[in-house]
Amino acid sequence: MHSLITVRALRTYEKNSSLKLKLPYNFFSTFSDKKVTICGGGIAGLSSAYYLTKKYGFKNVSIIEPLKPCSLTTRVSTEMFRNAGWPDPVIMSFINHSIDLLENLDKESSGYFNMTRRGYAFITKRKNSQFLEEAKRATEIGAGPTRVHETPDSPYDSHSTNLTGTDVVLNSSLINSRFPFLDKNIQEIKHVRRCGWIDAQKLGQYLLSESQKRGASIIKGEVLNVSLDSKRNVDHIVYKQDGEIKKLDTDILVLAPGPKLKRLTTLIDPEFLSKINLTNEIHARVLIDDHLGVIPRNCPVMLFMDSVDLDWNDKQIKFFERDPSKHYLLKPIKPLPHFRIGHGETDIQGIWTYNVDVEDQIDPPNHPTIDPYYPEVVVRGIASFVPGFRKYVNENENPMSSSNPQILAVDCGYYCKTKENRPLVGPMPDTNDTVYILGALSGYGVMSSQAAADLVAHYIAGDNLPWYAYGFSVSRYDDPRYQEFIKNMDSSSGQM
Repeated sequence: MHSLITVRALRTYEKNSSLKLKLPYNFFSTFSDKKVTICGGGIAGLSSAYYLTKKYGFKNVSIIEPLKPCSLTTRVSTEMFRNAGWPDPVIMSFINHSIDLLENLDKESSGYFNMTRRGYAFITKRKNSQFLEEAKRATEIGAGPTRVHETPDSPYDSHSTNLTGTDVVLNSSLINSRFPFLDKNIQEIKHVRRCGWIDAQKLGQYLLSESQKRGASIIKGEVLNVSLDSKRNVDHIVYKQDGEIKKLDTDILVLAPGPKLKRLTTLIDPEFLSKINLTNEIHARVLIDDHLGVIPRNCPVMLFMDSVDLDWNDKQIKFFERDPSKHYLLKPIKPLPHFRIGHGETDIQGIWTYNVDVEDQIDPPNHPTIDPYYPEVVVRGIASFVPGFRKYVNENENPMSSSNPQILAVDCGYYCKTKENRPLVGPMPDTNDTVYILGALSGYGVMSSQAAADLVAHYIAGDNLPWYAYGFSVSRYDDPRYQEFIKNMDSSSGQM
């Protein structure tokens, strides 16, 4: 019911409010000459430059980034996309549009960034799970049709990359025939088809290259200050480049700095964070060498929906028992260890958000630290539903990742999030539509980046906005209807 009310409210708002603009015929030809500065050279910032330059013809676009493009949050992204797990039509429509745009870019670039659509397969050892009900609810809000497979000879195509919707498989014999590497006790699968992964670095390269062809430039520098004029219009930014302090005049400013959003918004409005709660959660991924070929390279993303006993040996149990801070490792861990195929020949990317830490600093360090046992926990999580992965667990008394040769890398980054885990896309209040926020993309930054960047470009160009725009605007928090809608939501809404 909440979802239906929200859809109606947002559509009514979009229809009747000033968000739907009437433009003069020559508006774009004059407006596109304005100077636009994008703070942030990650996938969101580069996508913004792409849509502003290619779609709307802006010629004076600068991207300012202290590091190499896509070398902070984007570099450690899981790089996956999904139209699964979203709670309502507002964000489902937003993500579906973003996947549409990714697919357009895939065709436009002749597959340059290796878009792979093998789906998300949620699996469980439990019978009578909620998979069928979840799939039907997803169908109602725009995820596509639900197909049910209950017999061993049901025509379940586990490897198609062209299907939409969800396949719900309720027969263990059928599951074993399609995925023989899984635990034989897997009872049900919910295979959501419009999901997969990309190479985010290559996508960033493509977006930057296409933007530069149309006049965009990239400036290596760290933003120190943002100056507004007496009317609260943005005037210029101050940045540091190679130890030298410089100034850059601008007409429009886009804040797309990933986990640095808290710092940059307070440069403009010191009270911003008292109005909108932003957090930076620490998350990680593990690259594991599957040199034995336990997991086929053509399988979907696999997500285990049951809690997991980590199955330590006797020496390890005694080691952990001596330290109370490690006792959590001896208890069952909450669900959702998952993996996808990596970009190399044998690597597997493992993820498991079992322990969330938050970085409270307004300007968080670039490289956060995580639980030192995280890599081993992830390997054991995968082994709980892929028995062959047991060959990769670390049997040393103290199973640190440094003593496991199967761990190729551990990458840590941040999910910048609002309290209800929805992005901020639109004009920053009290800046006369001269400063825009493109941030709080949480753990779905790559998959939402195209719709978010396209939306901010719509705002800047003065184009008609999609119906869901208000649901991500900064001003939504002033609306009692929205406050009612998010009352029972939290920062994990829609997250995996």
